Amino acid sequence: MKRIFFIFCFFVPILASSQGFDWQYSPRLPFRIPKLFVGVAGTSSIVTYSGNLNLYESFINCSKFQSGKGFAYSFGLQGEYWYTHSIAFNIGLDYQKFNGNLVTPGDSFPILIQNKRLIAKVENTLSMDYSYLNLVVGFKNRLFNTNLFVGANLGIGIKLSTHYNVSEKVVSPPEYHFGDGSQSRQVFDGRLSDLGLFKISPVLNIGYDAILFLGVYASPTISVEFPVFNYSKDDRLRIMKLTAGVTIYKGIK
Repeated sequence: MKRIFFIFCFFVPILASSQGFDWQYSPRLPFRIPKLFVGVAGTSSIVTYSGNLNLYESFINCSKFQSGKGFAYSFGLQGEYWYTHSIAFNIGLDYQKFNGNLVTPGDSFPILIQNKRLIAKVENTLSMDYSYLNLVVGFKNRLFNTNLFVGANLGIGIKLSTHYNVSEKVVSPPEYHFGDGSQSRQVFDGRLSDLGLFKISPVLNIGYDAILFLGVYASPTISVEFPVFNYSKDDRLRIMKLTAGVTIYKGIK
């Protein structure tokens, strides 16, 4: 009997940590760890834009937006399947919301103020607000037999909405005003290339699987999306995204 009990105690902890989690509280209370987990995910991101977006006003190329910054957030559902004790495959569906501001100098032009010939300088600002429904597939691999992991994902998104706002303001001279007496105005007849209907986003991430309860764990993650693919339909727009997020998983099978 003692020999049988010893064999039981020896094998059950190995089974309990088969996905790398130590959920075996006692040999008398064995817990079979699931291989399939589902969860909810949320992220917040800092976005850097680079490219060459042409602004047309009355069919004239006024300026090019080449760089900018913005923010993004997402929330959605995530599934994770543990193929071995250290390798897991994941799939998710999330809603992504972006905003960004790109600033560029506008065309300079001569003006006459109080019989003085001056050069007026203006600055254009592009404010973008857009969203995607994003399908994510990927994997992760535990490091050094710990709960620390690295992984890679590929996101395929379909555009849900796009909103642009272009404004122009006077930089110099301070005496110059637009026709309505203001030093800033909305460019209502400006035209820009729209975002493409689809996007592809390769992502590398690092994170940690933290046990919360029996059969439940959290995966806080830091991710980097690289500016490999173009977001714009006609011009060039690429983004780099630094993301912090967390997913809460619960075992189901």
